[in-house]
Amino acid sequence: MTTYAVTAATGQLGRLVVDALLALEIPAASIVAIARDPGKLADLEPLGVTTRTADYGNPEALYEALQGVDRLLLISGNQVGHRLAEHTHVVDAARGAGVERIAYTSILWADFSTNPLAEEHLATERMIADTGLPHTFLRHGWYTENYTDQIRQYVAAREIVTATGGATLATAARGDFAAADAFALVNDTAEEVVWELAGPGWTMTEFAAEVSLAAGREILARDVTPADLVERSVAAGAPEAGARFGALIDASIAAGQLDAPSEPLRLLLQGRAPLTMPQIVAASQH
Repeated sequence: MTTYAVTAATGQLGRLVVDALLALEIPAASIVAIARDPGKLADLEPLGVTTRTADYGNPEALYEALQGVDRLLLISGNQVGHRLAEHTHVVDAARGAGVERIAYTSILWADFSTNPLAEEHLATERMIADTGLPHTFLRHGWYTENYTDQIRQYVAAREIVTATGGATLATAARGDFAAADAFALVNDTAEEVVWELAGPGWTMTEFAAEVSLAAGREILARDVTPADLVERSVAAGAPEAGARFGALIDASIAAGQLDAPSEPLRLLLQGRAPLTMPQIVAASQH
């Protein structure tokens, strides 16, 4: 019986992956949920899911947590600038524990993306590949929730200001990515598999129209230059370094690096269409 482990299992994505594995009818006894605070996963224990304690900064705990695991989903850490070191701890522990396959949640078009988040993801991919272990790279586009979670702010401001240049954003719901990750973790068999995962595309103008419809008032999509975006963010109280980082992300979107076909995601969803941006906007209002 194959045993599957998910790191960061109390996170927004990780918990959904555990749920998706159960939805695939993987026996609960074959699932290991790993988290810094597994007490937050107590509701899984009555189902038979194993919960174990480990965080990315503790190699010894990771080694213990990965005992008996055959396939591991490494969900990328959230400490920008520290990810490669943390991910290396997990991969080294996995190798020592005898894990047979590693899947990793990376970023869309990691090979050439100018997104400032891409460098650590690509370095992690290369580190995993260098182990010689069979692996799957799940290159996620943006979560649509990155934007829908800010709808209240957009409505209050009556505008959505970005430097995305009118480009298409092929985002998807976090739950759809989680379901895809779970399916790939269970079913991928080739030595190396790379999935470029994206949802149905939309533009900021289209997003503003959907937010306007949901809010009952007009919300404008205002496109500015990266320099203007930095100036606006700093004036609103953001640290300059963070503002520049955000502007670089928008510049990568303007360059088309958050656009991709949605067919690979649909395939991992077993033919089900990913949720669209308008559907996610509508659901966020309930």
